[in-house]
Amino acid sequence: GERMDQGLHCPVRYQNSMAPYTASRLEDRPFSRDAVARSLERLKSAYPVLVVEGIGGVMVPLDRDYRVLDMMADMRFPALVAARPGLGTINHTLLTLAALKRKGIPVLGFVTTGHRAEDDLAAMTGPAVISEFSGVACLGHIPLYDPEKTDMDAFVERSAPFLSQLVDRVRPR
Repeated sequence: GERMDQGLHCPVRYQNSMAPYTASRLEDRPFSRDAVARSLERLKSAYPVLVVEGIGGVMVPLDRDYRVLDMMADMRFPALVAARPGLGTINHTLLTLAALKRKGIPVLGFVTTGHRAEDDLAAMTGPAVISEFSGVACLGHIPLYDPEKTDMDAFVERSAPFLSQLVDRVRPR
């Protein structure tokens, strides 16, 4: 594949892995909305489907008066919510979906991501409960990729059919 341009794909980076607002205060370097907007516009024009990771969630502050949710609304991005399986995900995911709805951001659906033990009843029943209370479809589960335990080729081969279907489902028409 092509080499990723770090400056384009991640135009604002901080030394510390934390909310951009917090990191910007620690490093005394303000978050640049303009840099992010310029990069996203370039990426939107270069690719038919663009997936933008939400930096920890829709309520994460980017600066004092601007959250990930605001950026999504400004860029007119629909949302595909990633929820961790297990205890606590119903509350967390329903709060996220409610915030998106209040902001008028269309939701394409949600997926669960990460490790899901087959005997974890909360993980197995949570998606149906979230769908029931939110009216938003669960589009499936993306397993955890652990480079120390999982062969990359096997992971890609196992995940490719689901990810291809997911992209087809969320691709703008």
